[in-house]
Amino acid sequence: MKKVLLISQRYSIFTEPITRAFQQLGCEVQFADYLGTTLLMTNTLPQRVFDKLPSVIREPLHRRELRKVDRHILDVARRFQPDLVFVSKGKTLGLDMLDELRQRSVVVNWYPETMDHLQRMLRIAPHYSHFFNFDPLVVSTLADSGYQHAHYLPFCADIAKDMAFPDTNYEYPISFIGSYDRVRYADREHILACVKDLGLHVWGNKAWKDTSLYDVYHGYPSSSEMASIYARSKVVISMHVSDVLGTGVNVRPFEITGAGGFLLNRDDKKEIFNLFREGEEFIPFHDKHDIREKVAHYLAHDEERMRIARAGFERTRASHTYLDRMSEVLRITGLSI
Repeated sequence: MKKVLLISQRYSIFTEPITRAFQQLGCEVQFADYLGTTLLMTNTLPQRVFDKLPSVIREPLHRRELRKVDRHILDVARRFQPDLVFVSKGKTLGLDMLDELRQRSVVVNWYPETMDHLQRMLRIAPHYSHFFNFDPLVVSTLADSGYQHAHYLPFCADIAKDMAFPDTNYEYPISFIGSYDRVRYADREHILACVKDLGLHVWGNKAWKDTSLYDVYHGYPSSSEMASIYARSKVVISMHVSDVLGTGVNVRPFEITGAGGFLLNRDDKKEIFNLFREGEEFIPFHDKHDIREKVAHYLAHDEERMRIARAGFERTRASHTYLDRMSEVLRITGLSI
């Protein structure tokens, strides 16, 4: 039995499905939290108090906490003796600690960030045996820099291979789940406003309250609520960050199709066309004029919409699960069971 040390955040959406996938592949999994001390954990009272301290006090304490986590991870690795150390982001991990881990195990990172985090990735990637990212541009840029162990690994859905297409009653004509920011996501308001009168519902951060869509905003959903919203929506719109270089798609298309939702995805991240078949498993849209036409069409054609939603679900179940992605990691690292 292969041993996997998973280094992630306890409350990350990736931690549980990655653990489960490795276990289904016959691996023993040990977990370590890279924000595993009181002062590093986000959204806690001690952490909020800590952030208000003067920098002359806060910064040395922060470095001390990071070193404490590094020592703990090394202690866990010495006891557990993993064949594979799998890091999910792990942006605070010490590079010296990673080098020490790499002396006895294969150490990989599946880094879920875009090209605007490139400088950090260029700095940390050489300290990993393999570095995975969801954007082919990140992978090729790392390769061009001289790092030869970067690999394309798209996001995926947390669904089982035997899951059936959900049989649900539709509650929402159109849904969108995502953040709003007046600078970075300004186009989201303009695009979604074009279909507001067709039955739009929006979930995300509170900044939506200060937009023209305030009256169709429902708050911030949990992960389980998101899947239910997608399943109960006739049309689900997905838009990535448009002003960041790259062609890779975020996790939303997989979550939507994995929940049985009909995916209407903006066409600016071209990798979507390699992951799903256009017109059969998802529908792309280009701009605010295109989206209105397509939303109206698919709201009026139930059978065609349902056929595409089912095909998208079947594609994700067949090819885009955590089991598929972790199998690929084991294959690339030479640790397949």
